Amino acid sequence: MARSHADAAETVDVTTARLDGLLLHVPSIKMMKVDLEGAELGAFQGGIDALAKTSAVIYEDNSRDRNVSASLTAFLQEQGFQVREIDGNNRLAVRVLDDLGRCLA
Repeated sequence: MARSHADAAETVDVTTARLDGLLLHVPSIKMMKVDLEGAELGAFQGGIDALAKTSAVIYEDNSRDRNVSASLTAFLQEQGFQVREIDGNNRLAVRVLDDLGRCLA
């Protein structure tokens, strides 16, 4: 008798960490790639300090909810990024700087 995946419930323990904790001793980040299957906003909210030293972020926005997508875009814009669509669900957030290299946000 074949079992479906739904019949094989399994619990997996995972360790989580905030971006700020993981990247505490990294002085600057040129490019960050994030694909967390819908958990990007929470990760970015736990990475304010990491984002402050990041020049660009590539992330995937698979949300079918426009409010979630808008919240993610607005959050990154508040952190000083300009957000552009690369293709389909992929986005590029680039830090906006003035002529002296200061963040404009």
